[in-house]
Amino acid sequence: MQLDRTRVLQAGTQKNQLLIEHELFRTKRVVQCAAGTFHALFLTSDGEVYGVGQNHSKQMGLADAMIDTPTLLPFSNIKLIGSGREHSILVNRKNEITICRSSKKTVDYFSKHDLNIVHVDGTYTSSYAVTSDGKCYEIDSTTNELFKHASIARICSGYAHSVFISNDGQLFTQGSSYAEEKDQKIEFFKHMNVKLAACGGSHTAAVVRNMQGYDDVYTFGETDYGRLGRPFDPPHVSGKVPGKVELPGKFEIDSIVSGWNHVIVHTKCNKYFGWGENLQNQLHLGETDNKEVMELQYEATMREMFIDYDQWEFQSMDSDGQHVIIVLQRKDDKYTKKLYELVRREAYCDIKVVTLI
Repeated sequence: MQLDRTRVLQAGTQKNQLLIEHELFRTKRVVQCAAGTFHALFLTSDGEVYGVGQNHSKQMGLADAMIDTPTLLPFSNIKLIGSGREHSILVNRKNEITICRSSKKTVDYFSKHDLNIVHVDGTYTSSYAVTSDGKCYEIDSTTNELFKHASIARICSGYAHSVFISNDGQLFTQGSSYAEEKDQKIEFFKHMNVKLAACGGSHTAAVVRNMQGYDDVYTFGETDYGRLGRPFDPPHVSGKVPGKVELPGKFEIDSIVSGWNHVIVHTKCNKYFGWGENLQNQLHLGETDNKEVMELQYEATMREMFIDYDQWEFQSMDSDGQHVIIVLQRKDDKYTKKLYELVRREAYCDIKVVTLI
C-alpha cells in the first residue's frame, strides 16, 4: 500500500467554486511554490518544476498559451523558484538563473563569482536575487548590486515595486512611489524590527514584533479596494504613511502575502485572515448573500482554514493577482508513524499543497 505524498487542491477561479484536486502531485514532494499573476509554479524535491495557468508570455517555457493542469516544465536540477507578473525565475544547483518570459535568458554571473543564491523574486519587469552573504542584486541587461551598505535577507516584490528586509530588521524599497522614501531605507521603521513583508499591486504590508512579544502589521500605499485593512483611519490620514492594521487578536505571524488588492496572513497558532478585494474568493470567505462582504473586505477578517491541522502543519504560502497557494507538510506525530509503519517504509503523504486560484 502506498499513500499519497502530496495533495494539490485548487479553488477560486469562480467565487463559490468547490476545491478540485490536482492528482499529479500525489506522487511528488513539493518543497516550494511561487505565484505569478496568472500562473503558479511548484518545485519538487528532485529539482523538477511544474507549472499551471496562463502562459501567454511564455513564462513557463512552453508553447501553449494556457496550461490547464500542472505540467512538467523543461528545466532540471532547480533549487529555487520565483516569479513576477508574467515571468518565472529559476535557479539551478550551479546558481545559474533562467528567466522565462517571451524568451529565455540565462544569467551565469553568480556561478562565475561563486555566489550562493538563497532567494529570488520579481516585479512586472525586474528580477532580484539575494545571496548567502547578504548581497542583493537586480538582474536586468546587467547584474547590479543594490544596497551595498546593508545586509539583505529577503526580497518581497509586487506589481511594480519591491521591499527588501535587512538582516537587522530594516526595510528598504525600490521602485515604490507609495512610501515617503524611494530606493532607500524607509525611515518610518528605523526603530522597529521588520520580520516579514509583502507587496501587492500598489501597496505594502510589513510585520513588526511589538514590545508584548506579538506581531503588528503596518500597511501603506493606495487605499482603494480595502487593500490597507485600515477602514477606521481618519480622512486626513494618507495611505502613503505606514499605519497599523487592527488585527482580530494577538498573534505571532509566520507568513504574510499579497496579491493585486488583497493581503493574507497566517499565524503560528494556525489562524488565517485577510483583507481587501475578494472578487475571486481569494480570501476564501465562502458563500455569502452580502455582495459587499464577498467582494471587498475592508478590515482583517478571520476564517477557519479547511485544513486538518491534526495531521498537517503550515509550511509556506505565496500570492499574486487574485489567487493564493498554501503548502502544508504532514506532522511527524504518532498518527504519521502509524501510517509509516502500515506502509512498511513506502512513500507516505508528507506535503500537501492547496491552491486558491
